[in-house]
Amino acid sequence: MEGKFFLRKEGEKYSVHDMAIFHFENGTYLAYNDTRRFGILKVLDKENYKNHFVELAQIHL
Repeated sequence: MEGKFFLRKEGEKYSVHDMAIFHFENGTYLAYNDTRRFGILKVLDKENYKNHFVELAQIHL
């Protein structure tokens, strides 16, 4: 994963390289910033996240 996560305060401007933004109730937000666009962000539910990692492990064996 190439990108980085940044926790920013309310009112701070977004970067053109912020690929995903998660807003929190306290006004802060978490930005996934990937200047080279090599990273991947996958959203999984609680029930299926373990299966995803098992599948990844099998791919890399």
